[in-house]
Amino acid sequence: SDGELLITIGENSYPKLTQSGIFSVDADNYKYLRVFMSENSSPKTRMSLVSPNGGNQFVGVDLIPNSTDAQVLDFDLSTTDTFTNWNGSINNFAFQITEPSEEGAPLQVGGTVKIDRILFSTENPLSVDLLDLENSFELYPNPVKEILYIKL
Repeated sequence: SDGELLITIGENSYPKLTQSGIFSVDADNYKYLRVFMSENSSPKTRMSLVSPNGGNQFVGVDLIPNSTDAQVLDFDLSTTDTFTNWNGSINNFAFQITEPSEEGAPLQVGGTVKIDRILFSTENPLSVDLLDLENSFELYPNPVKEILYIKL
């Protein structure tokens, strides 16, 4: 529906969204990944990008469970000891959505996840130039009545 991926998770499953064959990513250049999720109506709290060559290698990020709020998930594939084979032209990788447990194997619970966009990037979306925001601009008057002035 409108280009989004709607993933319905069964009660007794470990859901995995797999890309294999048709499209590829230049993993030597695209070391960052951003997933735009519009809904996580499941108790799942973790999404992982699973290594293309197996070996229990993955990079994971936390999700907000049972939420209809939009979420942006950022993966750094550039420097990790547990994800060493992200290089070359990759056309086989997977996303796994899990609910970790303290007993080892993830819990098997159902729900729905909507993914709007998956974006590989050459630049880290988490890095920003350091700014001294406190000294960069001035807002006045305080408190504001009708007009807020911004002085740069």
